Amino acid sequence: MAVDVWVMRLDRAATRAACGAIVAGHPGCAASFSDSDGVAILAVAAEGTVGADVERMRNRPRLDAVARRVFSSAEARQVETAEGDQRLSIFYRGWTAAEASAKARGQGLPAMLGERSLPALPVTWFEPAPGFVAAVATPGDAPRLRLRELR
Repeated sequence: MAVDVWVMRLDRAATRAACGAIVAGHPGCAASFSDSDGVAILAVAAEGTVGADVERMRNRPRLDAVARRVFSSAEARQVETAEGDQRLSIFYRGWTAAEASAKARGQGLPAMLGERSLPALPVTWFEPAPGFVAAVATPGDAPRLRLRELR
């Protein structure tokens, strides 16, 4: 499925205005928004549902505990045993996939946690800015992204 994705590095008011205009220009389409530390993405799909998440990759306290709570035991072990940038990449790719999948299913954070955690939908990742990772999820096949940038 093709998904249009706008990457925005604007102030909050300009981001809200841009998102409103984009969504209004695509009536009947599914949309999903995410932002992190000044980088925002808006994914729009003409059919079905879509979920999007963007995160700045940075070390956080209790990364291993979060991984054990959100990821499968095998994925959590990958986070725990990896080092440096690889550890952050594994964690944030897993996190963005889980959050984008939950949004595409119309669910929020509870769908990502513990025994209720659902497997990720097909996801396509990209780097919207240096030090960030973003994921877009759709049911069915992995989404083909058409990236657009607003600054």
